[in-house]
Amino acid sequence: MRKIIQILFVAVLPIVGIGLGYILKKDIPAKNDELSHRYIINTLQENSPWGYETAKQYLSVGFLGGRRAEDELRSMFKEYAKYGELRSIESINFENCFKSPKLNIGNNKKIDIELCNYLVKAKYQNALTNIDISLSLEGDELKVIMLSIKD
Repeated sequence: MRKIIQILFVAVLPIVGIGLGYILKKDIPAKNDELSHRYIINTLQENSPWGYETAKQYLSVGFLGGRRAEDELRSMFKEYAKYGELRSIESINFENCFKSPKLNIGNNKKIDIELCNYLVKAKYQNALTNIDISLSLEGDELKVIMLSIKD
């Protein structure tokens, strides 16, 4: 009887651990994995130079529906366009993940969003920049929920 319990314990415990790990990982947006890095690289390359209309497809509902008016977003991306064409991405560093308390997405709607923050160093035509970018999971897609570019 004891041997049967030991065999069950050895056989079942790893399966339960793997299943629990999958469930927990599924609920956390890409932390420091290859998918996040590829998404950031693709976002930066596709938005070179920066423009609101091109960037819009990469932006989350929380980014678009937040407190900013569309004119303000257009102005922000016009400012980012001054950096010119992307020359190279020097580094992508994972910083942290956290759950945002009830983010306002407009129309008096608030949602909980889990997001992960990255610091990206990139060379553009006119400047070496530090890009703070935060990704969130919307359905099955990664989206940019926060973005700040400084030289």
